[in-house]
Amino acid sequence: MLALGRSDAGVAQYAGNILKEFATQENLSFDVYISSFSQYKWQQLDGSIAYFCVSTYRNKFEFIWRLLFTYPFLCLKILFNLAWQKYDLLYIPYFHHWDLGFILLFRLFGKKVVYTVHDGIQHYGEEDRLGQWLMFRSIAYATDVIFLSNFVRAEINNHLKYHGVPHVIPHGLIRFNGIRTAKQYSKQPVLLFIGRISKYKGVELLVDSLRLLDGDVYSKCIIAGQSNYSLSLDLPASVELIDKYLTEVEIVNYLNQADIIIMPYLEASQSGVATLAIAAGIPVVATEVGGLPEQLQNGAVWVKPDPESLAQGIKSLITDEMLFYRLQANLVYIHETLRWDRIASQISTIFISNNL
Repeated sequence: MLALGRSDAGVAQYAGNILKEFATQENLSFDVYISSFSQYKWQQLDGSIAYFCVSTYRNKFEFIWRLLFTYPFLCLKILFNLAWQKYDLLYIPYFHHWDLGFILLFRLFGKKVVYTVHDGIQHYGEEDRLGQWLMFRSIAYATDVIFLSNFVRAEINNHLKYHGVPHVIPHGLIRFNGIRTAKQYSKQPVLLFIGRISKYKGVELLVDSLRLLDGDVYSKCIIAGQSNYSLSLDLPASVELIDKYLTEVEIVNYLNQADIIIMPYLEASQSGVATLAIAAGIPVVATEVGGLPEQLQNGAVWVKPDPESLAQGIKSLITDEMLFYRLQANLVYIHETLRWDRIASQISTIFISNNL
């Protein structure tokens, strides 16, 4: 298993939760390669999981340096283990720039490669042409490709021909300790936008929609997350902006304050924020774009990505107590379908399938 990213964000949570479930299955044994710079707290599981730290990179200089001097030695180590028949397959739970070389090594030895696609096509405001090319090549050489939504699968099918077996397995629920569920309806709720602030997530759209609402309809709106572009927002007095990297404790704090989560995305493949909302049972107002309807289903008020529609959706949820509780009940049902044991079981079935 390759999980070489440094972040402790959604993709690391995804990989870590699946690995914890794999550790309970007697027929699976893993060598897990992780970055020595990883911010994610990888749990030391039972003896069937062995961790190997790899010096990856934190900047462009280290990327070039490690690519020349660390990457080749790691490839040789993998090659040696393959030659001695130590590995049966390669599992990659999310994209990293170093994946492709290892995929080619496993395919050279006729081994299965199971590759997971989170965001198939880069979002608006994101420019990494090398990363996009590497991801496409990784998908092309994998024997099995896991998509988190039918939307992403269709998106990739429109851009790339690949020969691997496609599978659609949704993202499991990200849940942190200390989150209070079963929120009570409030006539003046706290609205929350949470997560990394990128151009495609529509923060400007949210601010424009709030200007169309009466100031006493909600108590406040919190926008919390680190921006990856220069924000220029003329915020109403009712909006609190926290532009910083959020710790787990801070995420829990904001979720516990929130009565309604707002997802004003301009586009989306799928979202870790949606899984937080489902796990916490917090009703959502979301734009009907990309793979979000597959994730949230009937647990959200669906609106168009324009200020008027978003404002109307927010107001309808605030003023309709029965709608609030109906959405909350729907989220409880969705919660059961996205347990990590179910997700991991579907993935492990791919491991043992004979489709080479």
